[in-house]
Formats: sequence, structure tokens, C-alpha cells
Amino acid sequence: MAFYFSYFRREDYLFSDNTVRRVANISQYSAIFARLADDATFYTYYTMQGNERLDQISQRLYNTPEYYWTIPLLNDRIINIWKDLSFEQNTLDVRLRNKYPGDALILDSGETVVGKFDLGESLIHEISGKKATLANTFPTLGYIRVVDIEDGFPQENSTFEIIGEDSGDSVVIANRIPYHTAPRYFVDSEGNYVLSTDTSGIPVTIRELEIAQNDELSQIRVVRPDQIRDVVSQFVSEMKRGN
Repeated sequence: MAFYFSYFRREDYLFSDNTVRRVANISQYSAIFARLADDATFYTYYTMQGNERLDQISQRLYNTPEYYWTIPLLNDRIINIWKDLSFEQNTLDVRLRNKYPGDALILDSGETVVGKFDLGESLIHEISGKKATLANTFPTLGYIRVVDIEDGFPQENSTFEIIGEDSGDSVVIANRIPYHTAPRYFVDSEGNYVLSTDTSGIPVTIRELEIAQNDELSQIRVVRPDQIRDVVSQFVSEMKRGN
């Protein structure tokens, strides 16, 4: 943002150690972009491409990377460029794996975890003796989340039984999947929320919801290329006048 802050007046600032430094007055603000946000003749919409950076968008639209700072000023939701921009699919999946660690163990039909197990206890695979730690239970969604999974613990598409090391409780598991691909909720054909046991239920997964949010983040407002020089000129003039 160095180019953006070059438009701010520099003033002397007294730091706590009695040291005076000349710094940009970041409290100074131009209202021009607030006005532009209400005037559709000055902006258009742009769909971000994968992991595209703001300076790359500026280069694509304006043939210079220097106007990148105009984008967050038209999109007030962009506060942190590491979290508030869209990502291409592979990057998004890696981020989701980190955001939603562990795996989901899908309960076999007719099984329940209501009243079973203690959070944090080790769950032991009945045959191999390999363990995983219980992190969460989701009785109405029909699965539990486990972390710290030992090598040799049953993989996807296998049915197996697990036993709580402390509680002695047991349950049959129908499948193991990455937690970020597990259901967030279930809906029927009309979009109404239903329980996982409802035969009409359609799972809506965490990943599907995150993809939808990522697609929404990819849609941003930008200054129209034919208006960018005039807009920047107005902005600079207002900043020089000190508003």
C-alpha cells in the first residue's frame, strides 16, 4: 500500500519514547470513493481469476499495477488480502484442510453417539488397535470428528468399529472422509432443513458452502478503466486539500 499512502500528508508524530518522526497522517480520508460506491457510472464488476492479486488486477484493467489500492476502497469487505480475496480451487482445498482439520467418521445406519464417548478420549480401531482422538460429535448430522489419527487407522470406504479407550463405548463407522467435506446440514428437495436420518435429506457440505462463499468473494467492484485517471486525479486533489 506504499503507493496509496504516498497521497497522505506527512506530519510530525510524538512517539512514547519522546522521539519525533514524520509519518503519514492515516486519519486523513477522502470521501470520493464513498461517493463512487453510489454512482454506478464510475464502476463496473470484475471476476477475479484464481489467486489473482490486486496489483495484477490493476495491471490487467489499467495497464499499471499502481492503482491496486482503488479496489479495497470500492469493496469495504476487503480488509485482509490474505483472507478476503478469492482463491483458485487447489489453493482453497489446502486452506480448507487447514481450517477444518481432522476427519469425519460417518456413522453406520442406525448408529448413534448420543450419550456415548468423552470428548478428547482416544477411539481405538477394534482390529488394528490404531487410535484417533475424538474432537467433536455431531449426533444430528450422523458423524464425529477425529484428529491426531495414527497411521494404519481405517481409510475411506471401509466399515469398521471403534471403541472408546476410557468410556468403553463403541460404534460402527460406515466411512471416513476429510472433515471439510462433511455435511454442514441436510435439506429436502424444497430446501427445508431436515435431520440426517431423513431419507429425503440431501447433504450440504462444508466445502460446498466455502466454494459458494469463495465464488461470491471473486465478484468485486472496480473503477471503470475509462474513468480511472479522472477518479485518481480527484482523489489526489482532495487529499492535497486536506478535505
